[in-house]
Order: sequence, then structure tokens, then C-alpha cells
Amino acid sequence: MTGVLSNYTWMEHLAWKQPFKSIFIAWRVIIVLACLPIWTFIFFVPSARPRPSWTFKRTIIIHLVRSLGDLLTKTGLGLGRDATRDVEDQGSLKEGVEMVWVPGVTRNLIGKTLAAYADANGVYPAEKIPGYWYGGQPNEMNGSGYVGYHMHGGGLITLSAYPEDAVSSGLRAHCSKTVRSTFLIDYRLSTSAPLPHRNPFPAALLDALAGYRYLVEEARIPPEQILLSGDSAGGNLAVALMRHLIQLNSPTLRKPGALFLASPSVDMSDSHTSRPDPGNSAKVNRDADIVNEAILNSFFRYMRTSYAGPSPNRDELLKSEPFVSPASLYLKKTKGLFKGFPRTFIVAGGSEYFRDEVRTLRDRIKADTEINKNSDSEEWVTYMEPPHAIHDFVSFGFHSPEREAVLKRLGDWL
Repeated sequence: MTGVLSNYTWMEHLAWKQPFKSIFIAWRVIIVLACLPIWTFIFFVPSARPRPSWTFKRTIIIHLVRSLGDLLTKTGLGLGRDATRDVEDQGSLKEGVEMVWVPGVTRNLIGKTLAAYADANGVYPAEKIPGYWYGGQPNEMNGSGYVGYHMHGGGLITLSAYPEDAVSSGLRAHCSKTVRSTFLIDYRLSTSAPLPHRNPFPAALLDALAGYRYLVEEARIPPEQILLSGDSAGGNLAVALMRHLIQLNSPTLRKPGALFLASPSVDMSDSHTSRPDPGNSAKVNRDADIVNEAILNSFFRYMRTSYAGPSPNRDELLKSEPFVSPASLYLKKTKGLFKGFPRTFIVAGGSEYFRDEVRTLRDRIKADTEINKNSDSEEWVTYMEPPHAIHDFVSFGFHSPEREAVLKRLGDWL
């Protein structure tokens, strides 16, 4: 094991600058366009598709993502957003959306562990963070239903809380009897060279904590009526936030009532993907997921470098810090990491490259869960794994019927 981080070369950064950026993007698009007729011919026959159950449309979309997904970090497309940037004013927001400024967290809520990492990486609480209500801010909860507090995906380096992502909108559409509205925080995104090294761990987590404090203390949402959720890297934040709230043990900032994780990215090391086991999901699903070697070596490499920050112990942070990699197999002590977790619903795709780390997280939460004598452990920690679903399939509208089946069951579970 030589480490999960490696430095970029100056050659790899050429495509971030013009005219090389435009040339590189055009070249890649031309290659993909040339491949489309070939894919159409090959995948017209279901047995030739990576998963015969996939529709022709799903197969083509997944191949497009696999072929172009690494452009984000090879050219800098969509990277570098600052969470404290000016946002659209109220008049230009879509109907049904309300933006609020959330004050940053105070030092007393950070705790010793996160404070130590913040000091090492030069991270400070944000002055204010934009947050977005979807479906309206509830006036009174009346003891029933949930407000969804969702952490969007994007590898902690891209995407945003506005416009609303497909997981949050799916919660309101398919779980409308129980999820009354959703709130998303535009947490700070991490960047690294050739951009300035900004917002490493725990910046995003501090913003997520600020959003939760806002919900409980300002919006007056009872903690037990908050559904904390996250997809992909947002799932990583959701797990970290839950662990921190339990450790904080504040009488006023109690843990949420339920947790929903969709394909959470919970191992930023290579502890699962490097295993020699022939059944390793990184091996058996390498040709059947939106994540492939090119995306792994660009997008996830940039994500790890950016999120780890300049700390001299950054490699160890990714391998052995439960707030960053709670499912890492390098962790020496796992018992008790998830003690006190509420009812938890986890979903992963059976065709995910990172499926195994989600299974590890599931097993660790189950092992630590304190089950009431009259409760069923399978009900307390519910797990779904549609066999032919890809990474973060709940966020893709084309991934039907698996997406709808998961959200419907989640609604029943709530």
C-alpha cells in the first residue's frame, strides 16, 4: 500500500487551461459520437448489455456517463463553487423554493476531534451558508411526519443544493404522506490544484452541522421528526453528522429521528477496492457501473486529494478516520462507532463498483444498534440492494423501476 493519494503532474493540468481545455473536450465528444453507432449496434441485443435486464436507453446513458464523467476533474468543469457566493435572490428562485441564510456553527458545537482537524487544515466555520426549502417551510409539525434534511452528492467537489436534486424531490414525490418538505444546505465544496486548496475536511461537515442547528433551533423542527439523508458523498456527510450529534450529546441538539442513505461513499481509502477477493465488487462490477477506472483515477482521485487537505496526516485521515471513512477496513476499532444510531434505511446497487463498502457500513451499524426488545433488527436497519442497479441509482430518473420501488418502500418504512 503506497497510499491513496498521489500528486498530479503539470501535464494533467494542461486541460484546465484554454485552448487545451476546449481541444480536449471536443476531442472526447468526437470520440463518444463516433462510438454511439457502435454501441447502438452492439447493445440492440439485450444479452450483449452489461446487464441483460437493462433497457437500451439505460445502457446508452450509462456508457455516456462512463465515457465523459472524468471530464469534470480533467478540465475543471463545474468545480470551484464557493458556498458563500452570491445566490439568486428570492424573485428568481423557482416556485415553491425558499432560500435562507444559515449562520455558521459556533465553536462549542464543533467538539475536540473536529476542531483538531479544522486547525490542522486551516478550516473555520463559515459566516453564513445558503440553505433551500423545497415544498415550503412547515409552520407546525403537530407530532407527525418528517422534514427531510438532505445532503446532496457530487463527491464533495461539485453539484449544489439548488436546483433540487433528484433524491430530495423523490422523497417528496414518493414519500409525500410522511415527508412534508425538504431542506438542503449548500455546504462548501473542496478544491485542490490547479485551483487553490480550499475547504478540506471538516468544512462541509461544519456546514451540515450548521444546517441542522438551524432546523432545530430556528425553524423549530423537533429532532425526532427530522429525516437525515444523503446520497453518494452526501451519504458520507450524513453518517458523519449523525455520529457527531450523538457524540455531542446536547440536550437541545438531539439526533434526528431517522436516517436514509443512498449509495453512501463511506470508504475514501482503497481498503475495499484493492482486496484480492475475486467476488470484490470493484472487480465484478467494473463494467456494469457508471464508475470505471478512468473516473476512479480522475474524479475520485481529485475528490480525495481535495477533501483530505494539506494536513501532513492526510493519507491516514482517509484510511483511518471514522468521520471520513467509517467503513474503512483499515480501522482498527469499529465496535461502538455507530452506537445510538436511529432507525436507518440503506440502499445500494448490486452493480455498484463501491457496493462492498456499503455492505460493511450496514453490518457495522447493525452490530452497534441497540434494539428494543420488541423491535425487529431488520426493521431498525433496513437494507435494499436491487441486483442490477448502479451507483446512486436513486438520483437517476432513468433508473426505473428500481428507483421508485426503493422510495415507495422508504415511505412505508417511515
